[in-house]
Amino acid sequence: AKSRLSSSVSCQKRLPSLEPGKWCVVAVDIENYKLFCDWHGQQVGRYLLSEIGTILQDVERQTGGLAGYHGQDDFTLLVPYDIQRVNELFERLRALIVSKGDYVGFQPIFGICMIEDASQQIMDLYNHAALTAEQAKGDFRNRIHIYNPAVHKRNSEEYRIISRFQQALDDGELLELCVDITVSKPGQLEIILVDGAERLDKESREHLYAKCKAKGLQLIATRVSDSDEMEVT
Repeated sequence: AKSRLSSSVSCQKRLPSLEPGKWCVVAVDIENYKLFCDWHGQQVGRYLLSEIGTILQDVERQTGGLAGYHGQDDFTLLVPYDIQRVNELFERLRALIVSKGDYVGFQPIFGICMIEDASQQIMDLYNHAALTAEQAKGDFRNRIHIYNPAVHKRNSEEYRIISRFQQALDDGELLELCVDITVSKPGQLEIILVDGAERLDKESREHLYAKCKAKGLQLIATRVSDSDEMEVT
């Protein structure tokens, strides 16, 4: 199969001539490929990739599309959308892997991104297809997933929220916020349990403890410092 550079350039040049909604980018991956190589050896792994490349080039010739290789076990196809042909390709790759003595843990996975606008960037389309293929990992009932913008947006928002939450926790902002909310109604709470105080720097911890003391709260923390030694305060 072509290299990533030649494939992406060639595909980008082809995009303006393709009818929107009729073509797609397919990301092809082999689940647990590194483990496959660990079990069977690097030589067998390289031979498997070579055979996959040959099969994809065959699809390239049959469809008038383009096949590309992105390194490791990551391949791509720019082809007319035909789910039957995609299923047939999946079965060919699965049979190839089975011929090496394995099947369940080393299945091929496909992510498909439809081309809806000829002005799109090919690498954006590939990234969407590749992210969609990731969703197929571990899904033994459905190894072929089609990119859904709404699902992608929801997953992206969930990841962004988790990232912000973790960042806030690392910076001590979330902990400060929780304490502020907790102590906002004096007289209703006497004890506060804080988990994660050791993540704060010394100045922030002292500020936190002083705030609780000023409100007449008894503070219980799972850890009260970043010291490796056991401390009781």
